[in-house]
Amino acid sequence: GYKKWLLDAKLILLPIISIFIYEAVCKDMIKHSKMMSGNIQIMENFIALNSSYVYVLLIPIFFVIMMSDFPDMEGAHPWLVYRTGRNNWVFSQMITAFLSCMTVILWVIISSIIPVIGRVFVDNRWSDVVTKITLYFSELENNATVKLITNDIYNHMSCYGAALNCIGLSLLMLMVYSM
Repeated sequence: GYKKWLLDAKLILLPIISIFIYEAVCKDMIKHSKMMSGNIQIMENFIALNSSYVYVLLIPIFFVIMMSDFPDMEGAHPWLVYRTGRNNWVFSQMITAFLSCMTVILWVIISSIIPVIGRVFVDNRWSDVVTKITLYFSELENNATVKLITNDIYNHMSCYGAALNCIGLSLLMLMVYSM
């Protein structure tokens, strides 16, 4: 099931998701890091993306399109359910759904890191670009990208903790849609 899903033509949507990620978050974060003459934390784009209501709406739509013919019940598959047993078949479909969800999440993470690869650090702290940009550039106070990672996020959890929360919640959301 998973191998067939990986070879499906609908996965052409993944590069489209990458373009959306670049336009929605990465472009502004690169511009802000140049303005602040500093680097950003490697997961901040991903965290900002998960704070965006547009992402939370569009990525599941793309995912549902990619999973539209899941589970595959063509050809001999009804006989496969009969031979393997319903419980084993459902378990294998859940594994395929999990792997598909993780593939999309990893694609999103990599797509949010690659555009900023030269301007990142990997410490478990928030960058000055996220925490102090409005102190130096007050005109950016109403910027949509600046508003994505609010002080509620960076004051109450570490950067990697926020990234793990984003990964976990994205996984749960996509698993619900795939089921």
